[in-house]
Amino acid sequence: MKTSKKKWIVIGIVLTVVILTLVGVMLYLDYSDSHMVVRLGKYRGLNVDAKGKEAEDAVTEAIVANTWFGSACDDQIELDYARSIKGFEMEAEYLKKDFETFTKDNYNMTEKEFRAMVKETTRDTIRQTAVLHAIAEKENITLSDAEFAKAMPYLMEAYGYTDEEEFATDVDLNELRDELLQEKVMAFLVTQNEIVGAKTRD
Repeated sequence: MKTSKKKWIVIGIVLTVVILTLVGVMLYLDYSDSHMVVRLGKYRGLNVDAKGKEAEDAVTEAIVANTWFGSACDDQIELDYARSIKGFEMEAEYLKKDFETFTKDNYNMTEKEFRAMVKETTRDTIRQTAVLHAIAEKENITLSDAEFAKAMPYLMEAYGYTDEEEFATDVDLNELRDELLQEKVMAFLVTQNEIVGAKTRD
């Protein structure tokens, strides 16, 4: 009888600990959901099936899939999605078309399909950017002024500019710098993971 009573006491304690743990986890997630953008998962030692230049995108997609995203990221997705849709709606208005006609004529999609496509693209872009920024911070990866200056001629050529001052006026250099940083992080990630069929970049 005493043994049976002791057994139920142990079970009760275990259940209490489990319940308190779950409550604690939920409270933690609620706090994190309000204050965090991402919680990185595994980003080293992944096996990714890709070749050549596809390796960077494939590795990044795999890491994004392993990452937890908080409400700060979700809020940014909704904000950027709304801004994008507003821009397209203004373009449709300028062309004197209703939005359904605009999406059909310009993108061969229904309005519903178009909105879903914009939402998915926005989500993927923001999540990838958030992950790459988090890894850059964790690994202390930065883009030096010298690296940016070295890339400038190639950037100007890609955008069709020959005058550096005009280029700096017309183009958001901070945005370009961030894109280069993300590319640097992606190149780093390729070296940290197993790329089936292509261990080096083309």
